[in-house]
Amino acid sequence: MPVHLAPLVEEVAKTAPAVLFSVDIFFTHLFFGVVEGAWELISGRRNGFYAGLSAVASHSVFGFITVFVLQAYGALALALAVAYLVHAAWNHVVMIR
Repeated sequence: MPVHLAPLVEEVAKTAPAVLFSVDIFFTHLFFGVVEGAWELISGRRNGFYAGLSAVASHSVFGFITVFVLQAYGALALALAVAYLVHAAWNHVVMIR
């Protein structure tokens, strides 16, 4: 999957079910981060522990941003767009290291 498309898929995959099932968007993002973090930790990769912590922290931030924009503007599409842009920017920074 192209690097710029993955954040869009992830943000929709986290937020859409939360909205559809009326569950907390932030905690859905946090849960996603914990699952990704656990995968990073057990994957045995060189920086798995730090990648795992980063996954939990970054997905929590993306969730906070989604909720903040949704509450501030009342527009789910805008909230998803902003979260996607921040997520894509984060991936760009991480990938160029």
